[in-house]
Amino acid sequence: MPSSMRADISLVREPKDRTLPPSVFIRAERAPHRPVTRFVQVRIHSKEDVETVRRANLPVSLFDSARSEALGYPLSFKPILLVAKDHLPAIDTPFRTIPFLDSGAARSPSLEDYIVAMLKIDTLGARRIAKENATGIDSDRLLKRIIVEGVEDRANRVRLDEFAPGLPKSPGVKPIAKAVLKSEDSRRFVQRPRNSS
Repeated sequence: MPSSMRADISLVREPKDRTLPPSVFIRAERAPHRPVTRFVQVRIHSKEDVETVRRANLPVSLFDSARSEALGYPLSFKPILLVAKDHLPAIDTPFRTIPFLDSGAARSPSLEDYIVAMLKIDTLGARRIAKENATGIDSDRLLKRIIVEGVEDRANRVRLDEFAPGLPKSPGVKPIAKAVLKSEDSRRFVQRPRNSS
């Protein structure tokens, strides 16, 4: 029986790049006379670490309750790391991760990307964000992002074809009744008090 193998990646720092914090970027052993430094692991254990790796231009970002609330859906949840799928093997983190096939979407999420991420957290929340931001949605981009990330079933469940026309139907997926969604769309949320400084 053949042995199992897994994909591995390494991140490369050119000599001209600035120094990276060793607590976050874990170096690989370097062969003599090699002009570049390779990193086999990136530790992201705090919000500060997220900002550190973003400054190094890695395709990651944080999706948290504050962002969700700013988008119109005040859901309380632990911060989630959006990360490019091909970088995932190098990431060491206690954060829940949502891998994106599109590295640009992981690095700089748009409204459509947050809707796709929310589909993996709370499908009704994804619809609510879409509803609250309907005038700002790029429907073609939303459609593309739903398909690329493979969340058509979840999107069909909450009838996101209203915001992404052309969304392929998912066989076997029964959409939530329109009357129920209408009630959800109009549900009022209690706004959390903001800290005054």
